[in-house]
Amino acid sequence: MRTKSLPLAIVVTLLGATTALAKPATITITSKSPEAVATFLDARDKLDNVRVTEGVAGMQHAIALDPDFALAYAYLGSVTPGAEGTAALEKGVQLSAKLPEAERIEIQAQLDGGKGNELAFRSAWEKLAKLAPGDWHVHFALGQTYLGERKYDLAASSLKRATDLNPKAAAAFNSLGYVYLLQDRAEPAIATLKKYVALLPDDPNPYDSMAEAQMTAGHLQDAEASFQRAYDVSNEFYIALQGVSQTRFLRNDWQGGNAALDQAQAASKRVVDRLGLEFNRAWAQAAAGKLDDAMKTMDALDASSKAANEWGTYATVPVARTKMLVDAGKYDDAIASAATAMDRLQATQLPGGTAKFLNRTCMLNRMLAEARSGKLDAASQTLATIEADAKATPTNAGLANSVQLGRGEIALARGDAKAAVTALSSCIAQDTYAQWRLADAREKAGDKKGADQLRNKVLRTNRRDGEYLFVRSLMSNGQAVSGQD
Repeated sequence: MRTKSLPLAIVVTLLGATTALAKPATITITSKSPEAVATFLDARDKLDNVRVTEGVAGMQHAIALDPDFALAYAYLGSVTPGAEGTAALEKGVQLSAKLPEAERIEIQAQLDGGKGNELAFRSAWEKLAKLAPGDWHVHFALGQTYLGERKYDLAASSLKRATDLNPKAAAAFNSLGYVYLLQDRAEPAIATLKKYVALLPDDPNPYDSMAEAQMTAGHLQDAEASFQRAYDVSNEFYIALQGVSQTRFLRNDWQGGNAALDQAQAASKRVVDRLGLEFNRAWAQAAAGKLDDAMKTMDALDASSKAANEWGTYATVPVARTKMLVDAGKYDDAIASAATAMDRLQATQLPGGTAKFLNRTCMLNRMLAEARSGKLDAASQTLATIEADAKATPTNAGLANSVQLGRGEIALARGDAKAAVTALSSCIAQDTYAQWRLADAREKAGDKKGADQLRNKVLRTNRRDGEYLFVRSLMSNGQAVSGQD
């Protein structure tokens, strides 16, 4: 395995004697083995650049070199699904008792993230940015945290700090490029991602990221070529083939898109990844007007995930099915599916962070079905639960978005289009579903021009997720839409 020379921001413990090589402004990395530290750094770099399979293998190798390597356990657990990941995170915390303060906080932050303790997670990285202001990776992680919270200005500031501290911090340039994309700042995004490509010309993810920017700009053939190049650079980078499939779906090439998904599944190493690609297939089938086929795909995914003991996917299937049925206007079926999802979530006992996310998503989907089917008392009760959760977790922009979406849906169901516009206008611009509903609310409120402008914008957004394809087909009244060239 290729390794890196050790920077000064490391404390290596050799035969019980600590050699202090760290500057106060950086976080220590403590291990009995210099080789384990070098392996850890290489693996962390791979994880930062979405080379998950290789990053996981690297973290496992670092632990094999030093079975007491607390930070390696924490990073391994952060990208390992299910109980196995939680066990690794807890092992890292157990081993961290005698480590320097900042290193202990970083390890605890990973566990908090895994358990879905969002306030503690973000607070930890903010504290680390003060304890270790010269550590570029801390600012990178904090920027990622703000990005997840949709605090784009704060994310850009932290990520810019990371690149200032380390002009070779490739992953920070990647995340900064995505922040600019989400802010609809295409030119800065492309310029930043070009730096990412220049820093890692032999890695796949820079080409994948550039492809997504090209896709967003409507350059679908260029995007497909860049996604393909990412896969050609590393045949383990299966996710690039999912990008290829999306560019084809956006051009209404359903056969070609499914062929790319087949190839992606053949290239993926983990069962969870192979199963996850079926969600993309189901959404594409629904977008192509084949909802029955989409339901059959979900049925097959249900059975295969259970057979593989992949409980995260097994619990996710009815959650995703609920949203698909909501979008298709089959509200009673959606409510029944949500009930199945809640039962399954209780039975599978997933780790905290995953369970919270799926439970919240299921609650939102059920509330949407209740509101749109006229069950306003039930919808209001469900919304009240979501509102309480959002109040208790003020950092979660997704929950705040769910609250506004719910208020908008209930207002629409009550015939108050103006109130719906007010609520839905507060939703995240990147939430395709919310923007679709906002366009309907504007039209019902008498603003047809504003509704048409919003629909046109959403139809040319070219999101990479599967649901975008379906919502796009609904917004265009089932007519074929080209995602441009």
